[in-house]
Amino acid sequence: MLSAAIGLSGLAAFVAATPIPCNDYEVDIAIVDTSHTHVHPPGDPFRIEVTVGDSGLATAHTFAQWLDPEGVPLAPRIELGVGTHSLLSPGRDIGYYGLRFFSDDTRVSFPPQNAGFTSGEYGFAILPTRRLIDRTQDPRSFFGTVHTVLADPYIHGGSKTLTWNSASPTSWTARIAEIRDAGLTELPLVNNDDWDSDDDAQIPQSQLDEMSDRFRDYLLADPTVLDWELGLEENAGSTYDQPYYFHNLIAKAEALRAVADQINPDVRFVYNVRGFDYDEIEDLFAAGAMERFQVFAIHPYRWTEFPTPELWFENHVRWIRFIMRSYGAGDMSLWITEFGLPVRGNNDPDDFFGYPSDGNEVPGATREHAARYIVKGHAIAAFKRVEKLFVYNYQNRGDDIRYAEDHFGLRSYTEDRHTIPGHPLPAYVAYAQMIDHVADKRPPLRRRPHGNVWVFDYWGEGSADDCLLAWVFPEGEEVVPLGDLRPGLTSDEVVRVVDIYGRNVDLQGETVRLTGRPVYITVLD
Repeated sequence: MLSAAIGLSGLAAFVAATPIPCNDYEVDIAIVDTSHTHVHPPGDPFRIEVTVGDSGLATAHTFAQWLDPEGVPLAPRIELGVGTHSLLSPGRDIGYYGLRFFSDDTRVSFPPQNAGFTSGEYGFAILPTRRLIDRTQDPRSFFGTVHTVLADPYIHGGSKTLTWNSASPTSWTARIAEIRDAGLTELPLVNNDDWDSDDDAQIPQSQLDEMSDRFRDYLLADPTVLDWELGLEENAGSTYDQPYYFHNLIAKAEALRAVADQINPDVRFVYNVRGFDYDEIEDLFAAGAMERFQVFAIHPYRWTEFPTPELWFENHVRWIRFIMRSYGAGDMSLWITEFGLPVRGNNDPDDFFGYPSDGNEVPGATREHAARYIVKGHAIAAFKRVEKLFVYNYQNRGDDIRYAEDHFGLRSYTEDRHTIPGHPLPAYVAYAQMIDHVADKRPPLRRRPHGNVWVFDYWGEGSADDCLLAWVFPEGEEVVPLGDLRPGLTSDEVVRVVDIYGRNVDLQGETVRLTGRPVYITVLD
């Protein structure tokens, strides 16, 4: 959960009152895909059916074009008349394939985009075949997603899909079993009803009793859920300034701990904060509140520009660790229970994108920046020994092109988001490739061999191959000897080199060309 209160003012009243333009000549696009996940196996091009609606403007022509993750055309544009057309993908290899529609008449719109601009991009992927039945639960997994679609075989590790307000104690057993059977580990959230307190006064014992009774019902329904997140971004606004906030937080955590100790003492409590106010985080530890928790979690949203993680992320984790050590919590687990950024949903660069109700405008990331951001953030967090990182969000929450909160997903929006995933964004393909390459590896070492080269060296468990993740920052291009990435490495030991989307990258003798886009170098164990 995010906040629109990001410190930008501007013409709030004007923006909130400005209506979204009405388009008179709309073209509806409908896509039928044999894969409901829009992910296809490698080896053959995939085929989809596209139905183009009538804009009512006889002189306008509709076109489609296949694009790579950077928006570069993969094939010439295709003119499409009104009706149904069969389109073949321009490639058969692993990677991301985007399809965009546009017109030669600026009066035509492709909803929800405004007139004169291209449609949203319909993403597709070719990925190695994965079966849900082969996914096994791994509570130690570094990976996780928020609002996960359980049936997605490319998602791994942790899931954040439930709160104690989204499922009753009577349905809890079945819901947890469904998540466990899908090979995922659930992190439920306790918030809102029964948890929230008036922190201008001491919480009454009657509320603590009601909360404890309710928590007991959930633990008895399934005592094997080991981690529970208590509260959600409660450092938002002036909450910590309320005179009884910390007193009440401690009382609530202690009440629920007493219940957990009766049923399963291995249950751990997670507390999360947002933002970069280190004094505020120190206040939390100084009050003794974190002594009642076993995991400290952060939501590091770097408003409003969301610069690349090399510029800030490691330093942020370092400061958090410093505060934890200062209060004797240096061994406490550190998680990131939300991590992501908004991808710009509005194709009109001059139109608003952000939080219309408050007038807070944000630039929004490109699809390409979001994919790199997710991969680089995971590598840096794993290197800093963050135990878990949950991506916010598995899927876009809505399709309002002006509202940033709708655009944090790895996939596009769909109305039935619990069972039918939307179209992949490039970040989804990059996330699936990252899981494939490093999910079974130990946390990486990092090297900075020379210049702008960043290398994260993942060692495989047992007989698993090792994997190097390398890129150049500040961005540029360097031809780097393999032996600089890992001492003694030669091309004979390299199994394959691919970019973050799984596209092959050729070695140049005993060197590899690196850019700002990370590459995976799989190395024989």
